[in-house]
Amino acid sequence: MKGHENPADTPDRVRVIIADDHPIVRLAVAASFANLRGYQIAALAQSGLDLLNALHKAPCDLIVTDLAMCWDAPETDGMALIRWLRFKYPAIPVVVFTMTTSISIIRELIHARVAGIVTKDESLSELMKVCQYACSGSKIAVSDMVARRLSASAPPTEIKRKFALSRKEREIVQLIARGMSLTEIARRSGRTTSTVGTQKMAAMRKLHLTSNAELIQYAMLHGLVSS
Repeated sequence: MKGHENPADTPDRVRVIIADDHPIVRLAVAASFANLRGYQIAALAQSGLDLLNALHKAPCDLIVTDLAMCWDAPETDGMALIRWLRFKYPAIPVVVFTMTTSISIIRELIHARVAGIVTKDESLSELMKVCQYACSGSKIAVSDMVARRLSASAPPTEIKRKFALSRKEREIVQLIARGMSLTEIARRSGRTTSTVGTQKMAAMRKLHLTSNAELIQYAMLHGLVSS
């Protein structure tokens, strides 16, 4: 786990709100906290709106949330929720527990000043370590996998991600996120499959994404598949 050299002791009874749309994930994370001295579960939330309601009702010292969480409206992306949490509750550390390994999304989370980032490919014990660091220090705590992704990537560049895409590239991202194949997109748009594939790869390079899964998650997080 990367982020701090010597974590301080966490305060007694850190009150945690866990937000994830998968019940098994919520319960597994809650069970891990139950085995961690000095922590208690303040609330479990299954959506972004549930999370905001829980924060309104229950005292909280730590938020652990998935990234792809619907809240105010279906078209409101998960990154906007993170930014809102940081604006509305700046004193509460936010640890993001996410499926994404996209370096561009990781950097956006860092820019949003989250307290920690862990991927769901890693163990719950790694999540607990990051949460402990997040509660005890001022620097962002990232898991080992996230640290490796950051160190292996090129230095960040300024990218206007949504607007860096051409109209056709943006359309392809939207249609892929809705489950359409390149052949179906080509037939619908009157382009060749080869052309569509080239435009898809151009979009992925601009967004610093490496797989269809990351492309679909990016589209969901940024409201490109609201309909």
